[in-house]
Amino acid sequence: MTSELCGICHQEILASQESVLCPADRVPYHRECWNYNHGCGVLGCRHNPNSRDYVQVSPQGSVRAKQIDLPMQPVRQKSSLGWVIAAAAGVVALVLVCGAVALFASGILKGFPPASQPTSYSGSNSGGSASPVAVTNSPYPTNSPYPTYTPFPTNTPYPTNTPLPPPTDTPLVPTSANTGLSDPANFIRYYFEAINQRNYDLTWSLLSQSFKDVMNPPSTGGKQGYIDFWNTIANVNIMDVVVESRDNSSAVVNINVTYTYTNGSVHSGHQHFRLIYDSSRNSWLING
Repeated sequence: MTSELCGICHQEILASQESVLCPADRVPYHRECWNYNHGCGVLGCRHNPNSRDYVQVSPQGSVRAKQIDLPMQPVRQKSSLGWVIAAAAGVVALVLVCGAVALFASGILKGFPPASQPTSYSGSNSGGSASPVAVTNSPYPTNSPYPTYTPFPTNTPYPTNTPLPPPTDTPLVPTSANTGLSDPANFIRYYFEAINQRNYDLTWSLLSQSFKDVMNPPSTGGKQGYIDFWNTIANVNIMDVVVESRDNSSAVVNINVTYTYTNGSVHSGHQHFRLIYDSSRNSWLING
């Protein structure tokens, strides 16, 4: 008797092993191999699980040492329409999830404007409402003691090498008698030259108490917060100064200024300052 080889494992089918025949092409198989493959191993056979028209047949009975013809028992063919519907549902679900994630991320990012788009403000000298204006340089610190900007006519540039008095243990307040700072424009130049030289005891003494309470309250660090802010600025360059108005007790000064920050960014713009005159100290003070 000629031995037969299994159409799947290609091993001899022994007399002690149970075997089956494919009902379509009559190829013998170990029953175990047939079950493992879920059908015939011949490509193109309708009982091959990879066949487009796959028809599954289930072995019947349990017979040893003989081959069994498997009856054809057609089962439901794979539906391509079902696969299409399932794939479409998956795509819709993926789109919904991505949309939800995008909306969520958009909602979060609305609260965090890009650091490269700082906001400055422009408004009237009388303290009217201000409107935001986008600038392209690094953000101007929100703790700046000079929050408002306004355009003004240019004036002749002035020298910036006025010598400063040496620092002392107590705040030095300039007087009109020995410094010539009775002019509000000279006072502003003097203030920013002291800022550039990090003479913060002097510059802090040139702020009115009401200005300190509003712009540098204890809750934001007081004097130390003021110092920390100015330490982020490497240099202040005052290009133009114009005294807009002045009387015996107050003055309004406009400047064209460029701030160079320690991180290398540069911010230019216009600012105006409200000054009050302290007759007991013979000095102007920044009041707004």
